[in-house]
Amino acid sequence: MVAKQELMPYAFLGGKIIPFELATVSIASQSLQYGLTCFGGVRGYHRNGKNRLLRLPDHFQRFQDGIRILGMDLFLEWEQFQAIIAELIHINAPKGDFYIRPVAISTSNALGPTFIGNHFELGIYMMHLGGYFSKSDGLNLEISSWRKFSDAALPTKAKAGGCYLNSALAKSQAIANGYDDALMMDDSGSIVEASVANIFLVRHGRILMPMRGSAMLEGITRRTVVELLSSVGIDVLETTIDRSMVYTSDEFFLTGTAAELAYVASVDGRRITTSGNSGPIFNRLKELFSSVIEGEHPFSSKWIVEF
Repeated sequence: MVAKQELMPYAFLGGKIIPFELATVSIASQSLQYGLTCFGGVRGYHRNGKNRLLRLPDHFQRFQDGIRILGMDLFLEWEQFQAIIAELIHINAPKGDFYIRPVAISTSNALGPTFIGNHFELGIYMMHLGGYFSKSDGLNLEISSWRKFSDAALPTKAKAGGCYLNSALAKSQAIANGYDDALMMDDSGSIVEASVANIFLVRHGRILMPMRGSAMLEGITRRTVVELLSSVGIDVLETTIDRSMVYTSDEFFLTGTAAELAYVASVDGRRITTSGNSGPIFNRLKELFSSVIEGEHPFSSKWIVEF
């Protein structure tokens, strides 16, 4: 289940900030018809009267990388992007934790999908968002029958709109079967990610994650987790992960910008821990992550931008 979300009143589209209800696109837009979009997501935290964004430059870079991978006609300057974000935060004035979504939108109404000769413009909107998953007692996942596409079919390192049909099919199947989310295998049978989140597991005393060259998105929260664990002397091994490794893991958890950190209680009905509670690595990681957000970690100064 996903926690309740509420959109904020102002958005950016057409080169200016406008009321959200006016930020519309044509029903014939190629972004709607063919999924020709590229988007990002930035977590915001309201603390002590200030609004804190986690790793904003990294999110901007991944958004830009996705635009480059897709070959979109849209160029953004960092200073321009940062200024728009600052103005949106100011006018929307969030009083709780929130989420920012930038998206590249096609202005073409032509038939036939193509990036060549297609013009894209920047849209950005904001929403109130607490926890992405509405439950705190551990997630129950299933390994989906839908496979994650390979980079030979669709770009796995870009948050391209059309690619998320794959995620929607897997997550919808999982929910229909009584689970919270899905784990996805690649064509070789290796488990690479959840429907919209990266994965980590603890097994035989080692923390494991899929390799960067696999069919997973290179998550910014994933990178954050690796750096936080490294800061306390805990290494993470990149490797291939199969179904049996997941079933016999000592801890299993998901990471993502919206999801933040969420531990897994079971996969395909098999308990990850006998108690069903979160494990020591996950608990330590939650403490470290929270200390960053609260401005108490040495990394806070380089990862947090305040508005």
